[in-house]
Amino acid sequence: MAANQHSAAGQALGYVYQVGWGLLELARPGPDEHWLRLETVDDVSWHDDAGDAISLLQIKHHLGAGSSLADMHVDVWRTVQIWLDDPSLLQAGGPLLCLVTTQSVPADGALARLNHSGRDVGRALQLLNEAAEESTNKQTEATRAAWLATPSGVREAITERVYVIADQAPAQNLRDEVRSLLSNALPVGREDAFIEALTGWWWRVGIDLLRGNRRGIRRIDLRLKIDDLRDQFSSRSLPITVGRDAQERSLDDHRDRVFAHQLDWIGAGEDLLVAAIRDYYRAYAQAQAWVEGAMVELSELSEYEHRVVEEWEMQFGLMKASLGEDASEGDLRQAGMRLFGKAMNQSPALLRPGMTDAFFSRGTHHRLADERRMGWHPEFAQRLEALLQSRAS
Repeated sequence: MAANQHSAAGQALGYVYQVGWGLLELARPGPDEHWLRLETVDDVSWHDDAGDAISLLQIKHHLGAGSSLADMHVDVWRTVQIWLDDPSLLQAGGPLLCLVTTQSVPADGALARLNHSGRDVGRALQLLNEAAEESTNKQTEATRAAWLATPSGVREAITERVYVIADQAPAQNLRDEVRSLLSNALPVGREDAFIEALTGWWWRVGIDLLRGNRRGIRRIDLRLKIDDLRDQFSSRSLPITVGRDAQERSLDDHRDRVFAHQLDWIGAGEDLLVAAIRDYYRAYAQAQAWVEGAMVELSELSEYEHRVVEEWEMQFGLMKASLGEDASEGDLRQAGMRLFGKAMNQSPALLRPGMTDAFFSRGTHHRLADERRMGWHPEFAQRLEALLQSRAS
């Protein structure tokens, strides 16, 4: 099948790569006080505490293998144009100018002489000038003319600060690069799940950076997040990987669920039903994610449910004992609501003691109520029997 000539996949992947490269930059050793930004002065940029640019990175991602970034390449001159367009970058002593590419660079070209080792800025400048004069590419014609029209001292000042970082990992390998850099911080046996959680956090940060909702992010912020995740991945806790809005469900589709009837029998109302539906599905999805990520064994979940039911049995028995034989329906509903409220705030029923988000406990209670293993109304068992009989008829 012929390739789609109008596909924007390569360009889209390039943008994804730029954001992903930001996390890789943060994971590298460097000063804690510097701020990383996305798509402000350049694709990725580092700034000091005063906001002045320290280094600017042009990130170039190319699909396929075998191509090289020669001195006459369009990407080279597009990058030069970006630098020429900013007057603040034309003076000596300005920020470092980095060209990051997944491609290789010819050993006899200018770019190979602008890496971090074996630099030869004079020869690189000479070769760039020759490329500008000799190329016949119409796409770069205006940029090459602007380069040659720039005073030689300015061209030298720019070239002096240029660093070419070639042969970098493609988009599909960036996660492995991050994992390698952070290897000493990863929890043994849970490396993949940890990197997955960290990457998810980074994409949320990346969106905030692109929208201008954050000033930037520092390496110390990454370390603090890693410490937070390590606590979640400890034997006393678990990482929360399912978002609050990930399990939206229609209210009308759930009114006939057993746990919905259980709430109706105590007069819980629609707001509590909506919250119950959300917690029910979020807890189910989170349990799946933990099991699939080998963070929780099914036996641990089974034992946890057993503890939840045992605690409910005690509280349900106490509620029943407190009710008189002449208790009205209103008294029964109120007692059931008190029992439900206590269960929803039942910290002893957390899966692990280090967990602070109680949605999993709440969702588990709703699932067990849906499975008819517990209930809230003092006469829920009789009502369940009647409900099942009506469904069967």
